Amino acid sequence: MKSSSTASLQHGIDAYMGIPAYLVTPATVISRDIHGNILSVVRDIEWQTPLLRNHQNRKAYISFSKFRTNTELEIKNLEQTQKIVAVWIYRPSQRTGSYPSIDTVRSFLTDLRRLSNQATNKGITLAELLEHPVHFKSHVDKIKSYTTLRTLQMIINKVIEEHILPVSTTITKILDRAIRESE
Repeated sequence: MKSSSTASLQHGIDAYMGIPAYLVTPATVISRDIHGNILSVVRDIEWQTPLLRNHQNRKAYISFSKFRTNTELEIKNLEQTQKIVAVWIYRPSQRTGSYPSIDTVRSFLTDLRRLSNQATNKGITLAELLEHPVHFKSHVDKIKSYTTLRTLQMIINKVIEEHILPVSTTITKILDRAIRESE
């Protein structure tokens, strides 16, 4: 489902393979149909993503509907999350050259939502959470699952690697320690 104002708002550039994070805005076009009509833009709550379709009968979409959007802070955190996802889906694996599967994206989105909620609960943006190790550590300390810690590490590595948001160098050390201790 698209936001009701999508059709009336001006659109930005189309997202493309290797798009730099600084070019991704809420108006960036995520997908188009075969006729060139816009299917989704970054600000939409649900993105149609035919690029990520990995089964013939499965619809490829990414939904941000579980994110809270009642306050300006929650909206800002959603926007920052959408930017991370927009950059990430246009980066094929360096190892295999394939795009992330829709299932992987949805799994990562769950962990991004938890991280965004942690930031909101602290009264800060997601970007601020990633710059302040104390707040980040309090989130990591609550995670008991090795798999969740590894997923979070992959997300943080992608954010750093693609220069999506500034990240404190201490954040990676906190994650490395938590992963070692959970093994």
